[in-house]
Amino acid sequence: MIRAYQAHDYQQVAEVFWETTTRVQFASETERQQFQNQYLDDYLGQVAFVAVEGEQVLGYIIAQLDTLKTEATWAPHLAIFREDYASYPAHLHINCREASQGKGLGGQLLAALENDLLARGVKGLHLITAADARNVNFYKKYGYLQVALKPWKSTDLIMLGKIL
Repeated sequence: MIRAYQAHDYQQVAEVFWETTTRVQFASETERQQFQNQYLDDYLGQVAFVAVEGEQVLGYIIAQLDTLKTEATWAPHLAIFREDYASYPAHLHINCREASQGKGLGGQLLAALENDLLARGVKGLHLITAADARNVNFYKKYGYLQVALKPWKSTDLIMLGKIL
């Protein structure tokens, strides 16, 4: 079942976040908490949905409504796509527990988010990932198109977007 995020989901959503993140090394607990704030906590107050089975959170999707309005808190790599945010203002993050992947939950979470954003009048949605990441095909399956491809440090980043 997909439903709106509720405050009592926080602990389980944070568990999913840490289970699925690729970054695991931090110089301090403060840096670790800042990372969680930047990629999870700051989004939860805007738009968030969870996939649940009973009381267990299997995954979540979160979004900022307008990336340009959050520029003061951007991770450095977000700036390279700045010119595209007007057409695709909302920025999403989605994660599902490994045991729940491949079962259609991601598509259901995307649909819930897209419908919510459409109802709010948001005209487009985007995400940024490594160009060679396995999640690129997942998003393309659901109608996300390549908006831009740009070099960043030792990799290429891709911005995928969808007009709602």
